[in-house]
Amino acid sequence: MPFAGLHHLVRPVLHASDALAAVQRQALAGAFGPADGHPEIFLVALATLSLLSDVAAQEPVLLVIDDAQWLDGATLEVLSFVARRLESDPIAMVLAVRTGFDVPIDVPPAWEVELDRLDDEASANLLDGRFPELRPLEREQVLAFAAGNPLALLELPHAFASRMPEPGAAVPLTKRMERAFASRILDLPLVTRELTLVAALDEQLSLADVLATTSRLVSAPVTLQDLAPAETARLLVLDGAAVRFGHPLMSSAVRQTASTARKHAAHSAIAETLATEPVRSVWHRAACALGPDERLAAQLETVAAELRTRDGALAVAGLRRAGELSSTPVRAGRRLVDAAEVALELGRDDEVRQLLDHADPLPLDRRTRHSLLWLRESLREASGAATVRSTVALAEQLIAEDEIHLALQALFTSAVRCYMFRADADLSGAVAAAAAQLDLPAQDSTVAAINALAQPDTRGPDVVARLASVTPDGVAAAQPDLGAAAEGQHLYALALTCIGEFRLGVGFQDAAIAGFRAQGRLGLLSRALGSHSVVRLGLADWRAATQAADECLRLSGYVLGSPDTATDGERVLNAGSCLLVLGTVAAHQGRFDRAAELIDESDRVHGTIGSNYCMALLQAARASLALAAGRPVEAFDYAMRIYDPDDAAHHVAVARWAIVLHDLADAAAASGNTAAVIELLGPLGRGSGTDEHRGALAYADAVLAAEDFETQFQRALALAPPSRFFLARLQLAYGTRLRRGRRVVDARTQLRAAANGFDAIGGMPWGERARQELRASGETIRSPSRDRRDELSPQEMQIAQLAAQGLTNREIAARLFVSHRTVGSHLYRIFPKLGISSRAALSAALEDASLDAVK
Repeated sequence: MPFAGLHHLVRPVLHASDALAAVQRQALAGAFGPADGHPEIFLVALATLSLLSDVAAQEPVLLVIDDAQWLDGATLEVLSFVARRLESDPIAMVLAVRTGFDVPIDVPPAWEVELDRLDDEASANLLDGRFPELRPLEREQVLAFAAGNPLALLELPHAFASRMPEPGAAVPLTKRMERAFASRILDLPLVTRELTLVAALDEQLSLADVLATTSRLVSAPVTLQDLAPAETARLLVLDGAAVRFGHPLMSSAVRQTASTARKHAAHSAIAETLATEPVRSVWHRAACALGPDERLAAQLETVAAELRTRDGALAVAGLRRAGELSSTPVRAGRRLVDAAEVALELGRDDEVRQLLDHADPLPLDRRTRHSLLWLRESLREASGAATVRSTVALAEQLIAEDEIHLALQALFTSAVRCYMFRADADLSGAVAAAAAQLDLPAQDSTVAAINALAQPDTRGPDVVARLASVTPDGVAAAQPDLGAAAEGQHLYALALTCIGEFRLGVGFQDAAIAGFRAQGRLGLLSRALGSHSVVRLGLADWRAATQAADECLRLSGYVLGSPDTATDGERVLNAGSCLLVLGTVAAHQGRFDRAAELIDESDRVHGTIGSNYCMALLQAARASLALAAGRPVEAFDYAMRIYDPDDAAHHVAVARWAIVLHDLADAAAASGNTAAVIELLGPLGRGSGTDEHRGALAYADAVLAAEDFETQFQRALALAPPSRFFLARLQLAYGTRLRRGRRVVDARTQLRAAANGFDAIGGMPWGERARQELRASGETIRSPSRDRRDELSPQEMQIAQLAAQGLTNREIAARLFVSHRTVGSHLYRIFPKLGISSRAALSAALEDASLDAVK
């Protein structure tokens, strides 16, 4: 059951949950059963972290998790969340995983100890020290069968005391151990054997429930005296009001030695005992069902729906069993396809295929058949635009049969593939044309995203025009459900930002991030933060960009320097994009070696995708690095790859982004390639589009102008560049042209403003370039003093800003999904970095008229 392992782990300290914030206290209560509702798993994780942090404030805490490979999926997710955030609390986690299993906790590589088998000498010493009375033959047999396994060395002598194994038995150690435990089970009294079977079939049963269930089985009262033989044989251990096995292999042995009839009878008795807990009892009733049972299948289906957000793996198991118990093939097929959909969300593609293969031959209803076809399309390798045509064909079929929701999903996937893998005009046009057949308004969030993703160059202006009246607040007002509103805002942000309209999209993404954060939907939050970091970079809001990228990587568990920590496609895309953002910011700040490391790591991560979009982002980052480092020829070559239709990095949308156009123009002007870029940008209209696009083209026209450059620069300045960084670059280019034209006084005005602008945002190499030009004009300007804020890491800056707004440590912790002690530890380091000694001074220390973005 979901969170069963977590409940065992934190049960000794659950009393401290009374001090948690109400929403976290309710999340824990919901996870463990007493409260109504089904909390988001990440809220449970945050509540667990807060609980442990509170307890650790009194004394250090050690979490010991043995046999982690057998824990329920929800518990493993919570432990992964906690493990990645044990940075400031006096909390340690030690977990053991059985050899042959993958480590089930998703944490960065750390101290890992491989416990190998004992050598012959150590095995003999352990055995002789504990069992000196063994006869030579018994001793030899134990050593041979144990094969250096210390548990086997301690347990097999008890099993061999009653019967020796057959000589020459060649079975794996786990089987040997189970047989050893089984020999002890067979020696138990009948009632005790039934009692151990009940405990083995549901290890969450309390002692009272185990005794009551066994009484039903044997039709006689069962007491603690009946448990004593199992305790003496060290099979069962009483732990307060709970019963547990001395080792998981013992419960495995109990189940294996029981006949099918005995197990069915025990499941039935357990179901009666748990009659007041339908969610738990339904599993036992399903386990002992011998044939189709539609009522039971429907109950399992309901339970699976409730489990979907708490433990997807268990939901899949419930739907699969519901399919087996269905009264008709049609219902069975529907439940199997539903199970496949949940499995797809979990990234378990092999299981999805297996479930679909089982469902495919069945007589499915129309909607289920469509869902099956859609799931098969989703499984197809995203190896480019080749899959778009078949997906569009499916969408058109779905539209014809009024399956609008599934059609939207199919078209959205097709549009994403068009954007990522450079589909030709026919394919992308087919996607947009199919979307036009939907009986939905063009400003619908999904339709807008489909159009922008499929044809960003041709439909971009229309998307902007149709969304002119849509606002983040309006989306929230029209959709009272916070989750649906945040998803809509995220789609609008995606529609605008993928066509390079960053200033229009940033407000939608801010609102979506706030909604996802409030709900604890960390998967969607991570996705939105990854996109947001690119948007903030495009606006040259470096602090916000690095904060978003840093938090996205932390939430996804990505470890810098370990590209293999990103595995599934979405994590790969997010991680690679965030690395490029961090690398580009580092380049503009003059940290060239660090920038190159981050960009190279992104290349290794994104290399697994083979996406044109990802390759375009990579070239854009390399161009920014080369330009900042004073290598304009190299920068020009990188940037031009994005514009070359024959290059794998060509991408029509990225080519229109303002940040890319600025770099291309500067690199061309400094490398003597102005003519090529003027010809390239000539066909682009100057009088249409948004201010952001027209401003980027005006910047390029000014920088590249051979004659009448003043008019071009004045026009570009009038169009208000989107950030102080781009304004300072425009002033630097303008001042440089004026100085070279021997208009020194006018040049100094522009160059001085440029130097001050670069210094205000930490653009060290650009500021130095402006000072060099000033010196050449006969004026000297002092290099800036170090901005104390630059000493803060992205997470520290985020915490400082929230604390300056008046949020408490606990409120900040809940916002950032860390423990409140971690917040306190960060603030302890933040104060001396900012030269302050109290929380009250934070606001003044962070205030600066020269914040990155021009408001």
